[in-house]
Amino acid sequence: MNRGLRVGGLWLGLLVACTSSHENLPQPVEMNPGDLEATEVPVLLLPSRFDDVVLTTERLWYGASYRDEQVAIYLHGTTAFVEPPEDLGDTTPTVTVRGFAGYDTVNEGVRTITWEENGAAYSLDIECASPIDRRCASSDYLVELASQLEAGP
Repeated sequence: MNRGLRVGGLWLGLLVACTSSHENLPQPVEMNPGDLEATEVPVLLLPSRFDDVVLTTERLWYGASYRDEQVAIYLHGTTAFVEPPEDLGDTTPTVTVRGFAGYDTVNEGVRTITWEENGAAYSLDIECASPIDRRCASSDYLVELASQLEAGP
């Protein structure tokens, strides 16, 4: 069961239990601001400038998705992570995010930057509607967006 509340352009959702379909959207219900404090993760959010924003929280993680007609951006934070094993291979950071060492990867056209900050691990993903959209061509746009993240409510 999902619970959520639209606040201006921001959709606040609280995942209560896993649903069987990822296509089910949270249904609006009354929520108290304290419901967002259910997560132990320091919540970072983009300033609201996208048409559609959904925030989902759980105790050890949160996720935010931002959309407009041209781009989808996904932000995840968690305190449930482990350090990679030493024999993983080259783990040299490839990008600096908010002053922290991070990684830039691309998988099936979705560009992702990841980093650790304040005891949590974060990922910021972007998927562009057009394969020639410059925002997806390098990590520069994501790094810029990450620099604009603000502490959540």
